[in-house]
Amino acid sequence: MLNSLCIQIASFVLLASSSFAATGFLDTSDTCIALQKVDGPTVYLKRVGECDGKPGRVFVDATPGEERELVIDGRSLGRQTVKNLEITDVTGVLTQAAKIENEIKLSDNPHMAKMVGKAEETKAFYDSAGFQEKLREEQNRIKTATIGDLFDSYYEDAGKDSNNGLVHLAEGERIYIFISASMPMHVLRAYAADAAQLGDSRVSLVLRGFVGGMNKIVPTANMIAEMLKKNPSCELSDTHKCDMQRVEVMVDPLLYRRYGVQQVPTFVYAKGVSSINPGMSEGDTNNARQTGEILRLAGDASLKYVVAKFYDETGSESLKRLANKLR
Repeated sequence: MLNSLCIQIASFVLLASSSFAATGFLDTSDTCIALQKVDGPTVYLKRVGECDGKPGRVFVDATPGEERELVIDGRSLGRQTVKNLEITDVTGVLTQAAKIENEIKLSDNPHMAKMVGKAEETKAFYDSAGFQEKLREEQNRIKTATIGDLFDSYYEDAGKDSNNGLVHLAEGERIYIFISASMPMHVLRAYAADAAQLGDSRVSLVLRGFVGGMNKIVPTANMIAEMLKKNPSCELSDTHKCDMQRVEVMVDPLLYRRYGVQQVPTFVYAKGVSSINPGMSEGDTNNARQTGEILRLAGDASLKYVVAKFYDETGSESLKRLANKLR
């Protein structure tokens, strides 16, 4: 489940309002009762099978403590108060699902061998260099066609230096800046500002875990919002937004483990990184490969100094461009 901890927070403007929709749940008399729709204060349910009257839940996007009218098959079940969805609730649901899964007995599928063969053929085709190249080309085409103009209209200087030239690390290169909420806020803001100046999504700030524990997401989001504010004196509220630095921020303990990070700040330059699923952690050895050199620098240093040192060690042209941009 550690993969689920990896939160990619790019373009952190979404968190600038510091307000979050609360998700809750309503109790049902049967686990085979599912949510059909929500119409204002009324929640419509539907029966999707028979589960012998085992209590269940339906999850709704509503503030815990609010009341909702429950209706199933045109029959009112009365009103119920929305309950708060905690991490412990999710764990309980997963545990119950795993128990039910172990109790279910399915007959052997006579077509299994053929299906496995076809799946292996499909995976081999998907992993082939030719298909992956076509996939990248199509992804870039869709990005340009759908969000390119809108992106540029809001952030005209994104990804460009003063000479309007693109500045990016090469394919497979990464710079990870491992940080902690225990570090002084002015230091965190300095790293965020320098990383945003580079305008490269392959330069990331990485937290080991959530502030106050994994079931407390809001304190983590608030801490990141404070770190990314361009103006430290700007006050975040439901009605007031602050300009934010555009930088990649992740919560990923797997990256800490993969690169042996024991203290913060620590800077890691990695080359030859490739992943099977870009949406999963690059610290997961089952998802990402790391075949090139790794440089590590620990201690309180400026990003400008670190990038220059990495360039001195490697001679990477992309690192040279980034170092020049931080001068």
